[in-house]
Amino acid sequence: MKIVADTNTFIAVALNEPEKDMIIRLTEGYDLIAPEVLPFEIGNALTAMMKRKALRAD
Repeated sequence: MKIVADTNTFIAVALNEPEKDMIIRLTEGYDLIAPEVLPFEIGNALTAMMKRKALRAD
């Protein structure tokens, strides 16, 4: 089965957000698919987080 994942899903897992374990548990064994623009959306999300000081460059 395929699951469409959005930017927030990938960001939460990559940045070890509190919901990471739940996301992994719920999607384990499934094929994750995402829109072709996902890399751009992730870049925009990370840039916005840095501007809000919610993410550090290191």
